[in-house]
Amino acid sequence: MEFELNQSLKKARIWIVGCYVVILIALIVMTTYLYSAFHIRLANSITNAARNSLVIQDFRNAIHVIETGANETFDQITFTSKTGSVLFDIHKSLHRQTSLTSILAVQKTFYIGSNNLEKGASNESNELSSLTFQYGLETPILYSLAIWIFLLLMAIPIFFRFKQHLEAKHLLTIKTRESDFLGRLAQQLSHDIRSPLAALNLIVKSVHQYLPADNLRVLEHSIQRINDIANDLLQNHANKSCSIEKNDDLLKLKNCSSFKPVDIKPILLNIINEKKILIQDRDRIEIRSVIQNRFSYYTKINPAEFSRMISNLINNSIESFDDQTTGMSKINILGIVSIELTVLGDTICLSIEDNGKGIPKHLLSRLGERGFSSGKAGSSSGSGLGVFHAHQTVESFGGSLKIESTQGQGTKILIFLPRIPTPSN
Repeated sequence: MEFELNQSLKKARIWIVGCYVVILIALIVMTTYLYSAFHIRLANSITNAARNSLVIQDFRNAIHVIETGANETFDQITFTSKTGSVLFDIHKSLHRQTSLTSILAVQKTFYIGSNNLEKGASNESNELSSLTFQYGLETPILYSLAIWIFLLLMAIPIFFRFKQHLEAKHLLTIKTRESDFLGRLAQQLSHDIRSPLAALNLIVKSVHQYLPADNLRVLEHSIQRINDIANDLLQNHANKSCSIEKNDDLLKLKNCSSFKPVDIKPILLNIINEKKILIQDRDRIEIRSVIQNRFSYYTKINPAEFSRMISNLINNSIESFDDQTTGMSKINILGIVSIELTVLGDTICLSIEDNGKGIPKHLLSRLGERGFSSGKAGSSSGSGLGVFHAHQTVESFGGSLKIESTQGQGTKILIFLPRIPTPSN
């Protein structure tokens, strides 16, 4: 796509340069033609006046007419007798002959001696005296260049506006292609996820009587989460009411109709139970939760996005107890992940806190950048999308996210979401 944009700009530049070359040539031709036409007409008038004076033998007036023309308009006027000798040669006042003026000089000869003025050709049957007028074309050419430069300067802002329009159109084309590609990808992924998911759901139903109740709940919840993710993939790309913003190279969905009033407490409890089962074999890590039951925790969110975000953040807390090089849990401390859900006025406050290794102070400000992951060098995990996705998701819900951390002591993530009244139905 960048190549296409450069090619379009290159074609535009070539087209503009071509147009301006044509304009320059047209200006030079037009101005020199008008300039020459004016001088030929004036030379004709001077010749007529000089001839009339010579007819009545008023030589003084004839010379005066010729001198006036030389001083005001022409660079040089030469009066040649019938025998071909130069009677006088008048140059324009203060006129200096240069190589440029000699190259651009034009001469026109008018013959005197008959009632019919002939110009441009001699009368061989009668010997005639003549006036030769010389003028330069540098003036109209300089005027043409001045007008051309003015038009060129006027076109510069127009070209830049055209360039911006072309870049915006190019960006819109990229977004459209990305959206089409993501839509097709979402459909394919949703189809690929649902096929094995349906088989897994049938197996769970056939063996559910043999599974512990807690494990069965977690398994059913996990299957439902995967199904929600598949549905969400399709809905986000099929929903035409979503507005799309480009932020840090991520297409972010806002104000989608998939946002609905949801009580986040049961979602949070299901995720906590799922994580507790996942860490059963890690006896030095505990997940503790404090949820005040006297409040309702309704807010307008996308449940699948919220579940994914909370699951990623809890995973980050659990991974904070892992040794960076071996991936094994530390055994010198008891790792605790504390999750608290409460209400502060019209705001729901969710905190996820751990006493893991913490985050260095110089890296704390970079958390939330796409692709940045703290403390996971050399690990296959840690794409840097967890906290980044959390920031984007919370902001799309109309909330905010805050991270507090001290190296060697742990990390605390605070999520604030707007609380709405409990729906009537």
